[in-house]
Amino acid sequence: NNYSDWHTVYAMVENKVPGGRTIYGTVRQVERFSLKDDTILAGINIPIAEGVNLTTEGENSQSHNVLPIWSGYMELELRFDGGYGVAAGARRTEYRDSRLSIGSLRVDRYFGNLQAAYSYYAISADTIGSVSSHFFQMSYFYSDNDFIRAGYTTGKEIEGAGPLGMLVSEIEGYVVSGRQWLSASWAVSYELGSQAQGTHYTRAWAGLGLRYRF
Repeated sequence: NNYSDWHTVYAMVENKVPGGRTIYGTVRQVERFSLKDDTILAGINIPIAEGVNLTTEGENSQSHNVLPIWSGYMELELRFDGGYGVAAGARRTEYRDSRLSIGSLRVDRYFGNLQAAYSYYAISADTIGSVSSHFFQMSYFYSDNDFIRAGYTTGKEIEGAGPLGMLVSEIEGYVVSGRQWLSASWAVSYELGSQAQGTHYTRAWAGLGLRYRF
């Protein structure tokens, strides 16, 4: 619908510390609808017990022209024998004119090198109401660190869209992503996707990144 291109550039660092915990952070710049935002995110993944992991993270944008002012997320994941897993999460997001609450439930199972996953999202906005969406994903791990995955999403979504306000959309989207290690230190990540936001717009994207391990 003749909107300007959407650009995202980010840098992420993660570090595994004693006890199996992983600390991570991301600095990101987004340009959308010809508006720029900078944001910073910090999070930690904590193994609570055998097969039990807790992830919590927070994100803040001082400019918040399009991105949220802040967002907080927490997820509890359980792994079971037979390759089964289940995770429940909650996110609270505050925009300039509205607040979103998102609950998520994910179930997955490994079949050898394949992982099949289904996620359900319930989204509620203070000023709009509630909607829900579904995400189906299949991943193939062709080595310990390399993978390719495909996903499909459908349902309804509420999102903050800067000058367009809060949008409620029927969504349908596809995404293919993966990671390939080129050496012990360097890897390439990639992503291709397309998502229709009802009659508002359809966005197609490509992403390419480098990862360095030290």
